[in-house]
Formats: sequence, C-alpha cells, structure tokens
Amino acid sequence: MIDADGHDVINDKHDLKACIQPEHRTTLSSFSSETPWILEMAITFVSAATLVAIISFLRSVDAWVPFSNTPLRKSPLNSSYQEEIIQCLDESVERMNQVMTTEFFASSPALSAMQVQCVQRIEIKESSIPRAGRGLFAKNNIQKGTIISFYPAHALGIDDGLSSPLFRSLPHDEEYFASHPCSESSYLHCTDQPLFQRTSILSPVVTGHLFLDVNPHRDRVGAWVSHLINDGAVVTSNTVQGVLDYYHASGKRRNCIHIPWGPSPVMATVTTKKVKKGEEFLTSYGGTYWLGVLLDVRGEEGIEIVPEIQAKIHESAKDLVKSMKAASTLYAEQEKAFRTEFDKLKPS
Repeated sequence: MIDADGHDVINDKHDLKACIQPEHRTTLSSFSSETPWILEMAITFVSAATLVAIISFLRSVDAWVPFSNTPLRKSPLNSSYQEEIIQCLDESVERMNQVMTTEFFASSPALSAMQVQCVQRIEIKESSIPRAGRGLFAKNNIQKGTIISFYPAHALGIDDGLSSPLFRSLPHDEEYFASHPCSESSYLHCTDQPLFQRTSILSPVVTGHLFLDVNPHRDRVGAWVSHLINDGAVVTSNTVQGVLDYYHASGKRRNCIHIPWGPSPVMATVTTKKVKKGEEFLTSYGGTYWLGVLLDVRGEEGIEIVPEIQAKIHESAKDLVKSMKAASTLYAEQEKAFRTEFDKLKPS
C-alpha cells in the first residue's frame, strides 16, 4: 500500500521492528499502550496490578468512540453537559488551527524569530532507521535545551472518566479521521495531567485527560512537524528484560523530548543533548507504548511492571520535568508572547 507521499505503508502487524514511524503504523492500535510516552509518566504512581487493569481496559477498542464529529453516546450525564463538552472541544480545535499558521507566529517579533530559527534548524528526509519512513534531521549543530519543533493538533479528545471519550476536528479533517479513528491512532498524546502543572484548555468545563491527534496528510506548516520524530528503539520481547533493553537502547539514542510548553494543549520538542549537523532527531515513546503494540500484534499476556521498569518510567518523568523547567527559563520571552497572542484568538 502506498501513502499520499509515495511511501510504502507497513500493513503486516508482525513486522514489528519496521513499525517505528507513527504514520506507518496504520494497522496498529496504539491506545492500548496509554498513548505514546506522555501518559507513561502517570504510571510511576500506580501499582502493577492497576497498570495491567488499565492496559486491559484500553485494549478494548469498543470502550472508545470511533472518531466522528457527533454527540457523545448515551451516558448518565445530562445533555447540556455533553453539549458543553462538544462546544469546548470544537472551539479549542479551531483555536489550535489558528495557532498552527505562519500568521500566528508573525504576530510577535519574538515568535517570528522563533519560527524562523526552528525552520532553519530542521529538515525532513528519509529516516536513518530502516523502513521507518520519514524522519526529522538537524541542518546544523544544535545546543542542548533548544526547541526544534511543535507537535500538531488536528483533533482534540477528552476522557472525563464519566462518559464515553470524544474526539473532535475541523470539517476538512473529517474524511481522514473517519478512516483513521483516534481510538486506533499512533499519534495520540496526552497534553495535560498534574505532572505538567498547567491549566487545561478545557478547564473549568471538563476535568480529565485531554488528548491530541494528528492528520499526517495535512500540509506541513512551519515548525509543526514533531510527529515525524521516530523512537530509536522498540520493545521486541514481551519480557521484563525486553522492556529494560528497550529503555537502554532508546535512551542511548534519544536526543530530544516532547514537552508541554505554553498554553494547553501546545506541545514542543526540545533537545536533551547536543545534536550534530546531519543527525536524526530521536525520542522515546515509552516501554508501555511498545508493549501495547506487542500485545496487539501477538495477542500475548501483559507482563508485570516490576520495580526496575517503574524506575525507568520514573527516570523518564524526571527528564521530562527537567526539560520543561529548562525550556520555560530559556524561552520565557517567547512563551509570554505565545500566551498573549493565544489568548487573543477567538473561534471563527
């Protein structure tokens, strides 16, 4: 099968090692893994038994609403609350689509310079990882702590724990998401949770996890290309050692990390070490993400999240917080300008 860019799309679920680039994992249900990397941070604070229960629940795709811009399923909640959620999501999606434009960054000298710098630092070409599709590369030497790109948000979803989760997008993305349900997406990111210490764009209407999803067929704009960043490794063995080997291999190759930056639900990608000209940007999406893929592919039983794995997850959480704090300090002027312009936006 050939995608819109002329690339071979991997359809064989058993060819796990080749399934690294999200846009080429079209047949895999990634939500069974708690979404790529970000939600893994919360696992540090739950027991192994709870984690197994969470993964088991999320593996049941029937528990998730296939993407559509329609009201929620019937639930115990009153219809006015459901309508309020839908309106809030729709307005938030519209706002993000205004943000993901060159015009938005041109509204402030600080943001304009930031966008130019990001675009000048990165380029898209064939990944260095076999059969991984496209990847993001450094066009010049880049220092640690540098924001290189942003994660696009073409759809937003909410799980308040009380009703069926819901995702919304703009009309021109409906066709893509109708055939690529968010419940089966490999691009999902949880954008807001207590660890991030920022107010959700849906607050105070809704409390719960906010997710973003990507339509990879949309035209790329400026620096909104973080979804092209690959993981440097995968979990290939459904064992404790297999997961630990993944963390070692992925951590060794990782040179950037996706972080919440500025207002919800914006996610930026920042370097975690010096990156030389020509190197590919690689991140870690987490052992639980790849375990979920492995469970879907082979139909195996989940493993216990032993203390050694918990320690790796905790280490990842610490790295995230450290990168968040560093970026907040280094890009304080740009973040202030971003929030100011973001708050001016109104639904069209």
